Amino acid sequence: MRVRLTGARRMSLQVMAIISMLGAGVLGATGPAQAGPGLAGLSSVARAEIAVGNAAYISEAQLATSGCGVSCDGRDPQTFKIYYNGSSYYTCAEDATSPVKQDFRSYGGPVVEIRVSARCRTAWTKLDNGNFNPTIKSFNLSGALRTSESGFIQGLWTRMLNNKDLLAQGCAGSGSIVYCTTAKYRG
Repeated sequence: MRVRLTGARRMSLQVMAIISMLGAGVLGATGPAQAGPGLAGLSSVARAEIAVGNAAYISEAQLATSGCGVSCDGRDPQTFKIYYNGSSYYTCAEDATSPVKQDFRSYGGPVVEIRVSARCRTAWTKLDNGNFNPTIKSFNLSGALRTSESGFIQGLWTRMLNNKDLLAQGCAGSGSIVYCTTAKYRG
């Protein structure tokens, strides 16, 4: 089951993405940037992917200090591209680790992993089987829920969420039964 964003929530995320792209220099006031820092050297393929939302340009300096932020919220960690020059890019899954992994098989549940990218500062949930619906939850450091993503995209994982200075928790559910990692990962 995939949670669909509608109405004000979808508009809010789209506005945040546009603001993020403006701040990163990906979009100018009237469309794709032609002279933002580092953008002049981007390939036409990179510019096209950025324009349709399949990628983002984020400088190495920005990644080092803040990750990809909300630009990566709701994106596939395996396929969403982060361009940093010319036609060079990487995906957040490339440096992924599983700092939190909890085995619920003895209770009839799955193995739930919180996957994280240190470079992108993102988190997502991965399960060991498709019998449960995965969810990644993002909490502020105060413990308040910031947002969540549910459902498989490709394979056995959720979309990713920003995890810089936030807490991530992985869950798996089936009907009224929900298994969540006891530990939350602090990004």
